[in-house]
Amino acid sequence: MSAGDFAPKCLDQSRLLKRLKEPFADASATDLATKFAQTLSDVCEIAAHRMKLMPILHGEFTLHDEIHLLRVTQLMSKVIPEHVLLNVLNPVEIALLILSAHFHDIGIVPDKEGAERIRQSGEYQLARQNWLVEFSGYNDALRSVQSEDVAAEDQNRSKHIVAEFEQAVFSRFIRDKHSELSGTFVKEALGGDDRLRVGTGHLADSLALLCVSHSLPPESITDAQGFHYDKAVGTYAVNLAYLATVLRLADILDFDRERTPDQLYRSINFTNSVSIREWEKHRQVDGWKIDRDAVRFECTCERPEYEQAIRHFLRFPSTTNSQQLTI
Repeated sequence: MSAGDFAPKCLDQSRLLKRLKEPFADASATDLATKFAQTLSDVCEIAAHRMKLMPILHGEFTLHDEIHLLRVTQLMSKVIPEHVLLNVLNPVEIALLILSAHFHDIGIVPDKEGAERIRQSGEYQLARQNWLVEFSGYNDALRSVQSEDVAAEDQNRSKHIVAEFEQAVFSRFIRDKHSELSGTFVKEALGGDDRLRVGTGHLADSLALLCVSHSLPPESITDAQGFHYDKAVGTYAVNLAYLATVLRLADILDFDRERTPDQLYRSINFTNSVSIREWEKHRQVDGWKIDRDAVRFECTCERPEYEQAIRHFLRFPSTTNSQQLTI
């Protein structure tokens, strides 16, 4: 199986959105679910449109587009037992799952003003200085750019090196911080959105925390860290720890070569080794199956480091005696 075999073409076709159109145990919950079913698609369009900027800002990243957001949404319904979806989760929890699937990566694509704030921040400047150590040619290239005695051809080459470094550092910083940036975006952009209001409560803070959670170590998803098992949102109790776990699993399980299409792969001039590993580990996947009994990935690894990258990604011990990898 590949992701394209099951991914919905739009949010309305996803199992989670369809659940919001079905009856709940009481009339008030059904009314709230109906409201969410009518409004969430428009809210999620904010993320879908924003993610279209991804190739412009981060040309070497694997695909983080609307298809990825829909796949994560649908994968959530595969890792949630059907009886839990039908009888345990309330409309607020289902809405938060849908929203977190769509907004968890939005911090990767800051707008122009946001990108400038990041570059001017002390945290970014410190990270940039630390990473300069790894780019030994940067200072020489910068001196060449600033020198009047350097030939035009050498200056142009040096300008390319400087620009390449600045882009690589920015992308690396964003990759490391994107979950926190996603949480900030949610609070700023959606904090006053009435479509996410639940009585006297609002979904923005819980959604922001879920966005942050998808890059945290699993052992950090605890009540003590704010992931309460009975977070009150209006009159509804929300199990944030469970929702964060579902988001993490669904995001990881969107793992196949459809996120690294051959035509796009051949068009990229990779300069970042991290990006190459990210693309190659997806491109080793031949197929997969996800059901109640097992999660199985079939991978034929062209090189040992690609197998190692896959095993590290899925947290499996390394082996050295097999080219065919079944996970």
